[in-house]
Amino acid sequence: WFYSRSRSIFSSLSLILLVSINTRVCFSAEPGGSRFVPRANEDPFDTASLLLLLLLLFLWLSFMLYEYLGLISGCYAQFDEVRT
Repeated sequence: WFYSRSRSIFSSLSLILLVSINTRVCFSAEPGGSRFVPRANEDPFDTASLLLLLLLLFLWLSFMLYEYLGLISGCYAQFDEVRT
């Protein structure tokens, strides 16, 4: 149980890291403060990065659903072992 839980936590952290990297690439920090402003020379929401982000989000959601279903079936198997 601990192994699957730590794997799901790791996948959540990796998704947060990927989103922050994508935001860091698309936006540049203003020197005067911590406000994020779009760069003038590029469109921050171009099609390629948006499609890549959607693909990563879909893969992460399917992985989390797989982990959740595996955790549920593992709990049911433990209950069956206890019951018999």
